[in-house]
Amino acid sequence: MVLPFSSMNVDIYGQCNLRCRFCPEGMKLNEQPALRMSFVLFQQWIGPLLPGLRQIELFNWSEPLLHEELFEILHWTAERSHDVAVRLSTNGTLIDQEVSERLICSPVQALTITIAGLNREDYLYYHGVDALESVINSLRILAFTKRQLGSPTPRIRLRYLRFPFNFVSRYGLWRWVKKHLGSHASSIDSVSIRDGYLCGSTLSDQEIKKAYGIDPKEVSPIIIPNYHRCLKTYENPSVRADGAVFPCCAIPYRKEYVMGFLGKASFEDIWNGTPYRSFRESFMEGTNPICRNCFFRYLRVPLKLDRHFFQRVRFRIRMKRVGPGYPRKTNAYRLFLC
Repeated sequence: MVLPFSSMNVDIYGQCNLRCRFCPEGMKLNEQPALRMSFVLFQQWIGPLLPGLRQIELFNWSEPLLHEELFEILHWTAERSHDVAVRLSTNGTLIDQEVSERLICSPVQALTITIAGLNREDYLYYHGVDALESVINSLRILAFTKRQLGSPTPRIRLRYLRFPFNFVSRYGLWRWVKKHLGSHASSIDSVSIRDGYLCGSTLSDQEIKKAYGIDPKEVSPIIIPNYHRCLKTYENPSVRADGAVFPCCAIPYRKEYVMGFLGKASFEDIWNGTPYRSFRESFMEGTNPICRNCFFRYLRVPLKLDRHFFQRVRFRIRMKRVGPGYPRKTNAYRLFLC
């Protein structure tokens, strides 16, 4: 089968060890069984797709380092297809010396560690678990091991989710990295800031308000006349640990969004099945109820004169230039909490 997409996300483990405030998995809004995709099932379900992929990321809503066969999966994936770029994302709380060495020696090309707080208070507020010291220790071990082994891969990327309660500049983030890693900070290949958003806004207003404490009535109306410029859906399907296929990695795990199950049908049959065809047709027409409520949304919040005023002004000017008519490939409707 010639794949109509080049990258996909695979959640090999159906759980996470954190309780992130704006994540459907962290807030127990995902409908997924607490199980793992075994190495054998990964070979059966994902193996046939690998030759047609350019990129695979073993992460979506859960924590991949909880999987006992993670490194077997990583090495087999690279052996199965030499052209596919293997990427891994983690919250960075489970990396010790042994895991660090295995990651550095693995075929992972990019390793992303995501945090949302540079101090104990902010980290605990968002992630729900007091694990900031574990993340700092993980970064130190990774940076030291990478330099010690002299390996250019994986590229270690620190991603910071920024909200009003934990606002920091990119310079401030890099200064924090150098403070805690010292001379090994150069082993961190990139630090980036992604402005925060709520995940799972395809849920009902009542569920959003109950889970996130945000009143949907404060959110500006969403008008999506046509989604034909958004290619994310066709480029990045997601597979849950039990083999459930979702048309987009941004969609929460709910039964109404399942296109089919690997193990019960091939991906080709799922792609050409009625649910997926209906999804694509309504997507092109701009009537898809899933995309119409995409979780990237703007908040209608008055600008306040504080130390972050000019940053928010620049953001809003930039977004006006882009225009709210349709999302870009990687910048869909973004819910800005500022």
